[in-house]
Amino acid sequence: MRLIIIGGSGAIGHALASTARQAGYPVISTAITRATSDDQIFDLTRTPLTRLVPDLGPGDCVYLLAAHINPDWVLAHQTQARQLNVEASIQALKHIQACGARAVFLSTELVFSGTKGAYTEQDPVAPSTKYGTYKVEVERYILQHCHNTTIARSGWVVTWRQQDHCPVRNTYRALLQGDARMATDNQFTITSISDSVQLLLQLAEASAHPIYHIVSEPVSSAQIATWVMSDSEQHHNMTYQPIRFSSLTFKENRPRQPWMDNQRTCAEFQHTFTAAKDIVQRKTQLLDQWRI
Repeated sequence: MRLIIIGGSGAIGHALASTARQAGYPVISTAITRATSDDQIFDLTRTPLTRLVPDLGPGDCVYLLAAHINPDWVLAHQTQARQLNVEASIQALKHIQACGARAVFLSTELVFSGTKGAYTEQDPVAPSTKYGTYKVEVERYILQHCHNTTIARSGWVVTWRQQDHCPVRNTYRALLQGDARMATDNQFTITSISDSVQLLLQLAEASAHPIYHIVSEPVSSAQIATWVMSDSEQHHNMTYQPIRFSSLTFKENRPRQPWMDNQRTCAEFQHTFTAAKDIVQRKTQLLDQWRI
């Protein structure tokens, strides 16, 4: 099977392409600007997918990972964000369907309202952010018009590259600044990049369901901060103030508990996710080495 990774220079796409090549898959990986010699320059908003892969067809799997992912940026640049996150993604899905290829679309836990947590794949979506709304538009198109296509919903993915942003890195830096405020009553998921990539590769094959939650267990901001301080060599320079999530201000209404249930994924793929505490510990050790 040939894997076409649209958004191969991003944190998830880079790891997916690297792991797939090591496993022996033929891979075409793209970037808008060349990040590595393995990426082909490709802008989904300007060029049809079939021009990138003229012989796209059955036996190919296309991963649609390219998106503007910062909710504040998406809110401030809605026309530009929608062009990639919705319009170009749907156009690519039309090409994939017409060619008989398979597709995996990366979505988010922000499709949910975040009022209760433990969302299953069957729960109704109700996004509170423009970013989540755009993901829902594509999800609905897939469910109504696409076959041989899987929606993979994810939360925060923690990688082992120095340049990648994640809650552990952000928390580490905030704790060292001395004025960190961490909510105790919010919950979201963090997932090891290793788990994410392993499951995404498995989704290259036909799946029993249209939606899977690729997430580990939920954590709060305060819990991550506590673990970082417990594991870091810099703990004596770290401090935070515990607060309620409602005291934080955002440009949009952010969900307090958008975390998702992973039982379907664990059962079908016989997968055990890396524990959140272990993810934080490994990333904290790397951050200590990098001193960022």
